[in-house]
Amino acid sequence: MVRVKICGCRRPVDAMAAADAGAAYAGVVFAERLRRVTPAEAAEILAPARGRLRAVGVFVDAGDDEVLSIREVTGLDIVQLHGREPAESCAALREAGLEVWKALRPRTAEELAAGLDRYAGAVDAILVEGFSGAAAGGTGTGFPIEWIAPLREQLASDDEARPADAPGDGVVRPRFVLAGGLTPENVRDAIRRARPSIVDVSSGVERAPGEKDPTLIERFVSAARSL
Repeated sequence: MVRVKICGCRRPVDAMAAADAGAAYAGVVFAERLRRVTPAEAAEILAPARGRLRAVGVFVDAGDDEVLSIREVTGLDIVQLHGREPAESCAALREAGLEVWKALRPRTAEELAAGLDRYAGAVDAILVEGFSGAAAGGTGTGFPIEWIAPLREQLASDDEARPADAPGDGVVRPRFVLAGGLTPENVRDAIRRARPSIVDVSSGVERAPGEKDPTLIERFVSAARSL
């Protein structure tokens, strides 16, 4: 079953709504974005739902030391990297005990393939969303899902698979996280077409920018998990 991440949580009730709806992950943003929170705020947001879902911190070109210090404050399980972080930095964060998702914003199918080649052996998951010049992610921009089809063999087919558990052929296959422009109305079709392990939504479950709607969260998770 596809898992769901509710990103851009800014209040404890957002994380609780995600947990109550059956989402597997709640995301908090530490980059310079509309939904940015401080580490202390993130700890408060995540605390009520601790143990019911996994906490994801979103960063853009933060240093490894900064990421690890924020983990100490917030108890992050996963880091989601949206900048130009090198594969070596991703691998170092994994060595430090964090699960690492690397976001790609390809402008062409060739850019997507190159990004997957660059990071596949260093991360637990590859998140793909559409390119926008407005920001390094989190813009709600989709991408042509057909770009994924030729790369399916390089991505994990099971949502529990991790690079450390590479199959018998020795090939490392990260999970695939689908993001960008997802809503309760289109997520089922997107899952059918892209076959991701995880779907990631933020603005698609908001009643206003930065304000999550529990009803939309419930509808989104229900639609995503109905397949």
